[in-house]
Amino acid sequence: MVQNLKITDIVVMRINDKKPFPQKVLKQLMQSDDLEKDDKATILKTLAKSGEYGLAANLYLELGMKEQAAQAYEKNRQYITAANLYLELGMKEQAAKAYEKNNNYPAAANLYLELGMREKVIRCAQALEMNDEYGLAANFYLELELKKNASECAQTCESNGKYGLAADIYLKLEMKEEAAECAKACEEKEEYYNAATIYTRLGMKEKVAEMQVLLGNLKEATRILKQMESIN
Repeated sequence: MVQNLKITDIVVMRINDKKPFPQKVLKQLMQSDDLEKDDKATILKTLAKSGEYGLAANLYLELGMKEQAAQAYEKNRQYITAANLYLELGMKEQAAKAYEKNNNYPAAANLYLELGMREKVIRCAQALEMNDEYGLAANFYLELELKKNASECAQTCESNGKYGLAADIYLKLEMKEEAAECAKACEEKEEYYNAATIYTRLGMKEKVAEMQVLLGNLKEATRILKQMESIN
């Protein structure tokens, strides 16, 4: 007895047997009204299982099946495309995971923060530290009120001679003495602009004026000194 075959069966068999199937024809099938949506979904699921994730994803998208498209893009390591689709669908945790797979830890951490997923934010912050992104890591630690971790980021920056970044973290922690030490270190390295920036945030106007003189910004130095006189 001859088995009653459908177009879907023929396509699925060829895909499973790893036999070539023209992409142009696949696209035509997806656009055809002769195939039920369930049959189209079966073909695309088979295509994805065979490892043709990119093609399956594109065809899923043409059918408006965004979640399946996102999953296929993710399997095809097109993580940003997948994340964007997940966000369109309001699937924030899946988007965060896709960002994380792409090593986009800030984007992932921000989404995990929104979702209240504290341990996953910490994991992203630790990954940022491993990538020497101490400023970003510290910001996420501060969001979680992990001041000790943020302080350790500042200390590492200071040890590595990144005084401006260290000072920025110290100031967020309200550790003014440590920030002032970083400003002094900048001054010793003749990084007067960075020193001026830190002194400005510390409200040390006399030192700011001094740095402006060293930078050759005499008008700005004069303005600051006059401002100090008017206050006194």
